[in-house]
Amino acid sequence: MKIRLLVQTPYKRRLASLVDRLMRLLYWLIGRRATKPADLATADLRHIVVLRLDHVGDVLLSTPVYRALRQRFPAARLTAIVGPWSRGLLEVNPHLDEVLVLSVPWWANVRDGIGLVARLRNWLQFPLHWWGVVRRVRRSGVDLVIDLRADLRQIVCLVSTIGAPYRLSYRRSGGDVLLTHALSFPSAVDEVAKNLGLLAPLGISDAETTLELHVGAPAVAAAEACLMSVGIAPQTKLLLVHPGGRTTVRRWPTHNYAMVAERLAREHDLVVCVIGSNDERETCAALSRLLTVTHFDLCGRTSLVELAALLQAARLFIGADSGPCHLAVAVGTPSVVLYGPTPPEAIRPAGAHEARLYVRYPCSPCLQVRCEAWDKPWGKCLDDLGTEAVYQRADRLLSETAGAAPRRPDQLKIPPS
Repeated sequence: MKIRLLVQTPYKRRLASLVDRLMRLLYWLIGRRATKPADLATADLRHIVVLRLDHVGDVLLSTPVYRALRQRFPAARLTAIVGPWSRGLLEVNPHLDEVLVLSVPWWANVRDGIGLVARLRNWLQFPLHWWGVVRRVRRSGVDLVIDLRADLRQIVCLVSTIGAPYRLSYRRSGGDVLLTHALSFPSAVDEVAKNLGLLAPLGISDAETTLELHVGAPAVAAAEACLMSVGIAPQTKLLLVHPGGRTTVRRWPTHNYAMVAERLAREHDLVVCVIGSNDERETCAALSRLLTVTHFDLCGRTSLVELAALLQAARLFIGADSGPCHLAVAVGTPSVVLYGPTPPEAIRPAGAHEARLYVRYPCSPCLQVRCEAWDKPWGKCLDDLGTEAVYQRADRLLSETAGAAPRRPDQLKIPPS
């Protein structure tokens, strides 16, 4: 089945084409001429920088890239530049030598709970932070910079200023003239395949697509302390539920989560833990008020990597398409993921123990903040996922993985430092 592009609308394609024509004209006027791109497969690449400055889920979907680069260039220095909200996901990644943080305002300002003052502050602080990162990278010397997002703003601000002789990305939002290697944007593959597709000029093909997340000792200890602080006993079988999502249109109704969680908790002797970020406290509190079985609200009590440690110790995760669901899949937790506006095959390959629920509508994929099909905050496509269907998939997954003993965070395997 062909996957529709999620963001390449006709308007955006025309705008990107116009930007490229204007930039090529400018380069022609100042006497710059395009040269034949070098063969990256045979180039001596000693330092490679990868940009992934957007959302947490996108950073997780990029982890196969770091593994593939390390396997192809075992002696090269690999640097990842990410937003501050994603740093913990890569800090102990064994394939990376360095993780740098840069908060770009066009991504920082779309996060939940950002007020006008904070938005203005992000823009005012950006030039100084940007120059600090650029100067540090330029001093170390870079051979290749890869922008996985293929974002014009990042190509202009970072790709073209880092000083790398080779600059690789997709033809997507403009700025091709600033790249030495611009690939055609694929229209019918998932996000993981798109990320890995950029590595083709490097001689990398058929790379492993499994998501990868390493949990370090500090995160494991913090997760263990979090459970102990609320009185969760050792060997407790945990059901982690994430009722939130980046936008309300991606959120399944809270009362539906409550109905499914209650039934699973009683029938499988599970303790329910409600999880989410600080920005989702209201949604998590609403779910907690509906639950009558033993439950704990852990919303905002952990960092992302600490949450990964909790997920790795859980018997089951239930939630919509969002950052926590990718965390759960990356650490191998049995997961029931509810896909709404975006078809699952457009995001990533299915996890080893992932049950996907999705109702296909003609309007999918959808980038609307509010569903236009009806006058409710959540999408009609999500509402059509009834509680019985979700319960049945969760019950089946629990039965299939029943042989796996519940693990406490302090019992998890920690990668060597």
